[in-house]
Amino acid sequence: MEAMFEPVYHVPTKPVELAYIGFEWSDKMGPVKGPGWRPVSTESLRSLSDLHNKTADRAILALGGMPSLVPVKAGVALGGSNKREAIAQGLRIIRPRALWEIRFEPKRQYVTEALYLENFELSHKTNTKIGVGAQGTVPGTEALGSVSAMGAIGAEGGGDAGTAGQGLALAYKVQEIDTYSLEEKPDVVASLSDGQPHELIPDKLEISLKFQDVLNLPTRQWPDSQQWACLQGRQMADRINQAWLLTLRKRDADGVWRSRVTALPPTRMASDCQHVVTFDGYIDSQDGRIHRNKLVVALDNADLDHHMRPSAGFQATATFKQSSFTLKDVAPPTPVITTDLRHEP
Repeated sequence: MEAMFEPVYHVPTKPVELAYIGFEWSDKMGPVKGPGWRPVSTESLRSLSDLHNKTADRAILALGGMPSLVPVKAGVALGGSNKREAIAQGLRIIRPRALWEIRFEPKRQYVTEALYLENFELSHKTNTKIGVGAQGTVPGTEALGSVSAMGAIGAEGGGDAGTAGQGLALAYKVQEIDTYSLEEKPDVVASLSDGQPHELIPDKLEISLKFQDVLNLPTRQWPDSQQWACLQGRQMADRINQAWLLTLRKRDADGVWRSRVTALPPTRMASDCQHVVTFDGYIDSQDGRIHRNKLVVALDNADLDHHMRPSAGFQATATFKQSSFTLKDVAPPTPVITTDLRHEP
C-alpha cells in the first residue's frame, strides 16, 4: 500500500517517545546525535492545523489504524468517536523555544519540529514498515532510542532535550541553512590564558577566565547556583576543589550589563568538560533571517601541577562567530508503507 505524506514532514519507521529536536537528520538513519550535539529547550503547543490532523491520520493509518494505539493510562478504554476525539486533543507541536539554539551548520539537516501525540502508545499488535524507495525499511531506524536509552541527555543548561513526556512522535519537520542566504562576519579570537577580560564586541560583550580554588571562597564550597560546563561537572561538584570560572558579560537592550559564570573543572576530574559552546540571537520579523552569535571556548592542557595550580602548558581560547541566514524545508523521500495487521505470536 502506498501513501502520500505532507511534503513538509518526515515519518519515522516506528514512532518513539523522543521528539529529537535539534538532532541531525539522516534519510537512512533518521534522527542522529551529530558531532557537537547540545540539548535544546523546547515548548509544546496544541495543534489546531488541519494539515497536522491529516498528517497524523495518515501516519496512524500506516501503523494499522486507530486500533494500533492505546492510552498510556492503565484502565482507560476508548473506542470509536471517543478515541478519535482523544487523539485529536492529544496532538501537539514540539518545537525549540529559540531556533538559534540548534547547532545549524551548512549542508547539514536538522529536526526543528515534531508532530507529537500525547498520552498514547503503540499496542504492539501491528507490524508496520515504512521504507524509502521500493525495498523495505530504512536501516537502523527500528532502534532510534527510548527515554531510558537517552538518559545522558539533559546536560548542564540543556532544557528538556527535546523530549515531551509520554506519547509518540509521529512525524518530524526537517530544515537546513539556505546556503545562498548565509552571511558571516570575520571571527573574533581572543586568548584567555592571561586571566584578563577581553572585549568581543566593544561595549557590548566581554569575556574573562579566572582560576579558582574553592577553599579560597568564603563558604569553602561552590554556590548551589553555580553553572557547570557539563553534566559530569555538576554531578561531581562536591569533589571538585579547583576550576576555571568563565565569566560572560553582556549589555542588554536596556543598557544593563548582565553576567553569567560557568565553571570548567580540570581534565583529571572531567575529561569532556573543557569545551563550551553558547548561542544567542534573534529572528528578524521582516525577512525571517536568524541572526546568531556563537561563542566557542576551548581549554588546552587544562590540568593541574603538583601544587594544584594550572599546568605550565595551559591555554584557553575564545572564538566568537556572528552569522545570519534563513532556513529551508527539506522534503522527505517518497515512503513505501506495508502493514501487517496480524497479531504477533
